[in-house]
Amino acid sequence: MSKKEMARLQDFVNPSHYTISIEPSKDMNSYKGSVQIKANISKQTKEIILHSKNSKIKTATICIGTQCLLPKIKEDKDSETITLEVQKEIKGDIEIHIEFDGLITEDLAGIYKSKYEHKEKTEHIITTQCEAPYARRIFPCFDEPAKKATFDIIAIIEKNLKAISNTLPKSEKIENNKKTVTFKTSPKMSSYLFYLGIGDFEFLEDNYKSVKIRIVTTPGKTNNASFAINKTKKYLEYFEKYSEVPYPLEKLDLIAVPDFNVGGMENWGAIAFREVILLIDLEKSSTARKKLSAEVISHELWHQWSGDLVTMKWWEDLWLNESFANYMAFKAVHNYNPEWNVWDDYLSGALALGLFKDSLKTTHPIKVEVKNPDEIGEIFDEISYEKGGSILRMLENFIGEEQFRKGVSNYLKKYSYSNASASDFWDCLKEVSHNKKVKEMMESWISEPGYPLVSVEKSKAGVKISQKRFNKNSSQLWPVPISIYEEGKESKILLDKKEENHPFNLPKLNHKHFGFYRTKYSEEILNNLSKLVKEKKLPKEDRWGIHNDLWALCNFSEVDLKIYLNLLDNYLEEDNYITLAEVSSAIRKIDRLFYYESWWPKSRKKILDKLLPTYKKQLNKLGWKNKQSDSSDDRLMRSLCISFCGYAYDKETIEQAKKIYASEDIELDIANPIYFIVARDGDEKLFKDMISKYESSKELESKVKLLGGLGCFFDPKLLSKTLDYAISDKVRSQDLLYVLRNLMINPAAQRILLDWAKKNWSKFDKHQDNHYIMRDFVDPLVICQVTTSAKEGVKELLEKNKFRYEMIKANALEILDLNLKFIEKNREFLKNY
Repeated sequence: MSKKEMARLQDFVNPSHYTISIEPSKDMNSYKGSVQIKANISKQTKEIILHSKNSKIKTATICIGTQCLLPKIKEDKDSETITLEVQKEIKGDIEIHIEFDGLITEDLAGIYKSKYEHKEKTEHIITTQCEAPYARRIFPCFDEPAKKATFDIIAIIEKNLKAISNTLPKSEKIENNKKTVTFKTSPKMSSYLFYLGIGDFEFLEDNYKSVKIRIVTTPGKTNNASFAINKTKKYLEYFEKYSEVPYPLEKLDLIAVPDFNVGGMENWGAIAFREVILLIDLEKSSTARKKLSAEVISHELWHQWSGDLVTMKWWEDLWLNESFANYMAFKAVHNYNPEWNVWDDYLSGALALGLFKDSLKTTHPIKVEVKNPDEIGEIFDEISYEKGGSILRMLENFIGEEQFRKGVSNYLKKYSYSNASASDFWDCLKEVSHNKKVKEMMESWISEPGYPLVSVEKSKAGVKISQKRFNKNSSQLWPVPISIYEEGKESKILLDKKEENHPFNLPKLNHKHFGFYRTKYSEEILNNLSKLVKEKKLPKEDRWGIHNDLWALCNFSEVDLKIYLNLLDNYLEEDNYITLAEVSSAIRKIDRLFYYESWWPKSRKKILDKLLPTYKKQLNKLGWKNKQSDSSDDRLMRSLCISFCGYAYDKETIEQAKKIYASEDIELDIANPIYFIVARDGDEKLFKDMISKYESSKELESKVKLLGGLGCFFDPKLLSKTLDYAISDKVRSQDLLYVLRNLMINPAAQRILLDWAKKNWSKFDKHQDNHYIMRDFVDPLVICQVTTSAKEGVKELLEKNKFRYEMIKANALEILDLNLKFIEKNREFLKNY
């Protein structure tokens, strides 16, 4: 059978209970396993298909009542399944018994070991990651979200170690230097929420009502766990009140895993996190890191309801899990820390990223067909998270906050311990909002790729507002909730036709940017809005949005770069952090694309001479040191301005940055720009010094910032050495991204990365099953290129090495094509700027 045919298991075979036993070897390289599965077969069959990967099956038995059958076992590696074949047809309640051997890998998926240093020795823990779909790498199972079951988990471990799972232990027994830990039966849940951790753990414990909360770390790290435990108690309170559903388990572990692929994973009752995100030093950690930690903790906690308690029926509705958590996390964080302005972060992060990725022709619908395991991994992307969350935000703004909350509550109550689809969710919202258009409206937003470009121009009746799909010729139309802002007043319409006329004069559309669309203004309207930006007569969200839309239109050749650069004249007195951050990002992208053109330095200087005073003014106002009176935006703004002024070669900034680096007293809030400034023109001596600091540092955030700094060297030889170092055993594979993301914006990368990749591709073979790492590598490899010959070079390399993640490849190559088009369109203009 093909992967497509095998992606879904038999719908007439459904498990109800697993009993799983795991006994790791002393060296933590392998384990003995057994699984008993109670299931029901609703029609006659001679075969049962389970998911299984990397397990060596020793014995298998199928029991019906008192009769036990010995099936033939057929393995299909392509579909990651085993088939148990019996000679006569069976039906009804059965028990499957399988004994197997498994490998404990280091590839951050399935069951793997993670290393840490303690008392100058390298130690390991065993941990699991089952999303998605990786439970099959641990034990044979029905590895689909709709095939929910209860779990009894037994861990047989060395007596000096501890084990944690989704539930609390029911019993512990020591015999012959082995400890057998039997956990209480889990609630009914999907296989991807299974968790088992084994190691010499430490615990910081507290309680929320009757729920035992534990922050779980490797030895010596619970001193940085108080931030997480305090946020957890608050967010549990918020989500219980919001959902009207009590947290459903008796305990909740938050586990700091030294090697972990993503920010967090919502295993029910046993949430795993990357250490640098969960463990916060209250005195030293940066403002950005604290905000990120709070958002990720909140995200994973909401999953305990949406995702764990109620789960999507199939991966095509992954967004029901992730979009929800993406959006709800910000609600909870804002509720307790309104001074953090996290909704600004939502605009510049989730909304902007979702809009950009959905602008591509190679995008996909929020609700996307999934055919094989590789495709499941690939849809954990900006469409499922950021676009989906932004659509929910738009919907809530359309139907009202309380009606949205009530619909969510009803949905969670109705489908508890079960599975649901997007259609089920819309029905619950429709019932409480009494809006017949909710379901029809939202189905159009999730079932089709892309989004509208809404154009506004003067007409006899006032203004003509029209829509078409952004960046693609298409007859596709959306029901677009549009808020119109003019002279301090807001009006709302639903644009569901190609064009309409409305009695407005010179309006700003998408007030505060709740809508998931871009706006293109006629010259007259844009000129008027530009004056309002300059005079700060528009809210900060609208000032940000006008820039965001126009820069996007410029990137996709909808407007000329000249119009964009003229718009920047109106932002010279801007003091909003996310707006200035985005202006900086736009200018640095232009710089990267034209960096090696002989004429570029002159044009670059002219652009920067105009903008530098804006950032220098803010830096002079804030100073270089954190102050008690600083707001969170002040600290972020300080870092941004140091970075921009250094990037613009402001001598005073560069000298101060070098002094701070030499002093070795670097506040983490400004560490990134300090490392960027000193590394850009740094030599071999500095390179070795940064590596030495990285290797000796015990502070998690400091280490990843130093590692990112290594990706900022402009010397090609040193940048090549950075890449060699990043794939050595000195750097955890999870941390490759900190180097690789900086290569995406480093102009020097375009001169070395392709040749380096050709020589070193084989070193990434061990990561082929890890789409996160492969995406982090392939995105900068492709997107940093600026010539058609380099484009052909990367295409040839990806084809030669059979890079199998087609969506990742297609997205990256389309972005490269957009950049090449931007270069050709704007070269002559910039040359004479």
